[in-house]
Amino acid sequence: MRRETLGPVVETALAAVSERDGEVILVANGAKEGRRRLELRSPNLRVLECATPRTGAARNIGLGEAANDLVIFTDDDCLVSPEWVARISRRLAGGAAAVATSLKMRRDGPITTFIDYQRIFEPPPIDAETVHFAIGASIAVRRDLITAVFDEDIPAGDDVLFGASLSDAGLPTIYAADAPPPLHLVPERLESVTERFFRYGTSNAKVLLEKGRVASAIPYARGMYRAICRNEVEAPRRFEEMADPNVREAFAALDVCAAGSVLAGYLDAAGRVLGTELVRLDPEGLEAGWTEVERRLSEFVWDGDWHELPLDFDGWRRPHVTRRAALAPMIAEN
Repeated sequence: MRRETLGPVVETALAAVSERDGEVILVANGAKEGRRRLELRSPNLRVLECATPRTGAARNIGLGEAANDLVIFTDDDCLVSPEWVARISRRLAGGAAAVATSLKMRRDGPITTFIDYQRIFEPPPIDAETVHFAIGASIAVRRDLITAVFDEDIPAGDDVLFGASLSDAGLPTIYAADAPPPLHLVPERLESVTERFFRYGTSNAKVLLEKGRVASAIPYARGMYRAICRNEVEAPRRFEEMADPNVREAFAALDVCAAGSVLAGYLDAAGRVLGTELVRLDPEGLEAGWTEVERRLSEFVWDGDWHELPLDFDGWRRPHVTRRAALAPMIAEN
């Protein structure tokens, strides 16, 4: 309950369920200091407390306390619509045990557009009808048809493990392509990349080393970490598929920030799990570095509409004369 998006998110959620005899459950976890005051009042709104500061724990409380068997999850920075609720509910009422949708990013500049471009909030597909797992901000389940709960031990990635548990139980997660995706209000700040990808790295290590989910491993961690430390990344992403050279440069810089962050989180958490220090984090040095990167990004100017930026997702797969050797040999070596 610290984000400035709290009020609008709860308001749109209440409007989305108002015609379906639904309820909105807000689960507040973590310290109470610094929380925003929620002015909204409604008989369809319940605010619950969760003592464990993990997303999975909060979701489990909501799942257990919900009055209905059709349960839809979203996050405190997502605006949802009545049509989103209606189309997901229709799938669940039709017998689906779990449903997923994509998220639509609000693009306010190069950082949020970069995250959108990388498809961070797209559920990974198995085929046109099903996905491996739903992104946490858009998970819908039939509580009476599932036994899975969210993992409470990891700071992020509980949605990945939840989807894996459903798959283990033989329950596919249906992709509702016709549901209008929630609007994700990610701040146009560098920490939206660095802090987010650090959590992804931490969770990735725990999912691999503590949960035994080998599919979540980072096979090139050692090689890329060594290359970043020496400022000798052998195959940096150049985003050559983008026409504007300034956009390419901004995206390439953000891509290195993301890679460095995910590896820092991964190696730090892996060392803790294994009981040996693999990397020693320098928070002050990192903060100084991110501040300088953000200062340079603030000087970046692009005259176009970020929502209209032409994105060729498949362009980077096409060969270019200037492209270096493929990553496959490096991955195999490590």
